[in-house]
Amino acid sequence: MQGRVVAALSALVLVACQPTEIELEEAERVALIDTALMVHADLVAAAEQADVELLLSFFSEDVGLIIDGEVVDYESFVDQVRRGYAALDHQEIQWHPAKAAVVSRDAVALTLGGTYTAVSTAGDTVAGGKVAWSELLVRQRDNTWKITEAHQSFPPR
Repeated sequence: MQGRVVAALSALVLVACQPTEIELEEAERVALIDTALMVHADLVAAAEQADVELLLSFFSEDVGLIIDGEVVDYESFVDQVRRGYAALDHQEIQWHPAKAAVVSRDAVALTLGGTYTAVSTAGDTVAGGKVAWSELLVRQRDNTWKITEAHQSFPPR
């Protein structure tokens, strides 16, 4: 587990040490951000519909995750999602505008904040409040985009 944390932090340090601007035409930069925002919108739609399998399909199986300050491995994340969504009918998620950073032609980082409400299959509101989210989307060899690093937290109101 400690090795995983070191690897994740090393990756973030490497990204942070890169030049802040990569050589891209503005149209290419905008297209990459638009693609990342579309992938994120599809992820949010899956979360809102409580479609667990579709939601999980957006994550790389070797994803680095931090949830409320805890490093979580993929298998534990899958278990948490399946348990958490088992009694959910849907969620309503409102995001503030995303901050996007093009890391490379194959990687875009998104940072967002917003609010959410989770509704059970019985129609009761079972959770809600603020949410903070960041993700690193990386283009895979098959040209799909997967989340390879993510952070989620639920700040106090």
